Amino acid sequence: MSGSLVNNTTYLIANDEASGATNVGLALERKDSSGPSLNFDGSTPVIWSNDERENGLDLTAIIRSTGASGGITPGAFKAKVIFTFNYQ
Repeated sequence: MSGSLVNNTTYLIANDEASGATNVGLALERKDSSGPSLNFDGSTPVIWSNDERENGLDLTAIIRSTGASGGITPGAFKAKVIFTFNYQ
């Protein structure tokens, strides 16, 4: 997976909307997991379980604070994530 990342993170996709929400990023997690967000920098592969291969990989998109000073400004959010699949 890849996309335009928030500075100093591997798991938050930046907002591409110039006049939109500020100090937020998009994270993806497995829907039924309390584990960490998925990395977008390609450093950690997403390994699908047998069940996920048979039934699909359900993901949850979460808007998170970037931790930047100034707080979150509400507004539009637009981002692009590119998925690359390798079957092995």
